[in-house]
Amino acid sequence: MFQLCSYDEYKTRNIIEKSGKIDELVPKGLGIVTEDNMHNALTLDEQVKSYTTVWPEFFKAGEKAENVFYAGLNGRGEHLVLITEGEESKEVRLSKTELKPRFFIGRVVTDSKKKKGYDVYAKYPAGKEIEDIDDMQLEDKTFIYIKKAI
Repeated sequence: MFQLCSYDEYKTRNIIEKSGKIDELVPKGLGIVTEDNMHNALTLDEQVKSYTTVWPEFFKAGEKAENVFYAGLNGRGEHLVLITEGEESKEVRLSKTELKPRFFIGRVVTDSKKKKGYDVYAKYPAGKEIEDIDDMQLEDKTFIYIKKAI
């Protein structure tokens, strides 16, 4: 069993939904992030600067790790990732991996009929993508993530 969760700037955890399948929770989590950040009257440039919610994604050697999900914080405040392999899954400390995070902030749809668009990631004001999960740019943001239910 897995939980779609969030934590805010005060690290207060909230369970949004539960499911036996991660594949059911991922689209919902991405949808929440997109809704929070992109469905407003701001221009895309303003949205990229004023996002409030992130979905961490992980990359290894430049390739997206499709089987790795952010799993929140443990009791000591250490970041965790949930690694899945087939039916098995385990949570490990991010610091014990070689994974590099990027922070999804929404999907921009360019053609709704063909379901085309592109993903937008958190950036510094100068334009470089944020790649540090403890970056001060993320301090006041809400994180959406998947946790293994105990």
